[in-house]
Amino acid sequence: MLLFALGNGSAILAQTPANRSKLTIEQIMQGDRFVGYLPEDVRWAEDNSAVFFTWNPHMAPLRSLYKIDLKGGQPQEVSIEEQKKLPDPGVYNKAGSLLLYEKDGDIFY
Repeated sequence: MLLFALGNGSAILAQTPANRSKLTIEQIMQGDRFVGYLPEDVRWAEDNSAVFFTWNPHMAPLRSLYKIDLKGGQPQEVSIEEQKKLPDPGVYNKAGSLLLYEKDGDIFY
């Protein structure tokens, strides 16, 4: 009886359908390089007119800062000049009504 059960188990395993996926282990292991880099460090503009985020859509060695206007349009890379004018992301109070941030060594809220 035990011999019969072992024989049937191997027959069941042998009938497993072939993998039809075109994905390979090598592709899956590439992570972000395979599926694309998702936006990170998302934050609102001070006037709530846009959303800023870091992104790497071109698979560059480093992420860049992008923004998208809430009125629509495509994400735009933020220039170095504009980045220098932006405050640090800061920290909100528990109520979310005040933002504390640092700019050029001064603290603002």
